Amino acid sequence: MSASILVGSACKLCITLGLHKRINQFSSGSASTASEAYYCFTTAYLNDKGLAMNLGTKPFLDDVNIEIDILIAPGATAPVLDNFHLYLRLAQIQGKIITDLRSKGSRRQRQEILTGILDEMDKIWHMYQEVRVLESPLM
Repeated sequence: MSASILVGSACKLCITLGLHKRINQFSSGSASTASEAYYCFTTAYLNDKGLAMNLGTKPFLDDVNIEIDILIAPGATAPVLDNFHLYLRLAQIQGKIITDLRSKGSRRQRQEILTGILDEMDKIWHMYQEVRVLESPLM
């Protein structure tokens, strides 16, 4: 079975369960249930954007239809700074590359999009450096 079929099935299941919506059957449950649903969706999101980027295909999950802030886990009040969330930010950029940069726009529009993407990647690089400092053992 190909990765595309598996990722597509996972994404379709997440959509069917409403995991992309702010309020779904899991969001009002226990904290562990809401967290499990969140990580299920975000893992599908990561795989979807990465696979679409690598294969040059359209992702199954359209960012326009996603109501949740994928950078904020249930119970958190702000984005968490860890490697998983940095990967989520990179997946968002992959989505922009797939939908915006590959679209048929003027050269100037594509240049503006590319500049925005590079700025975002630079921010992620600086956050990654912060994570490395936070995770490094004290001497």
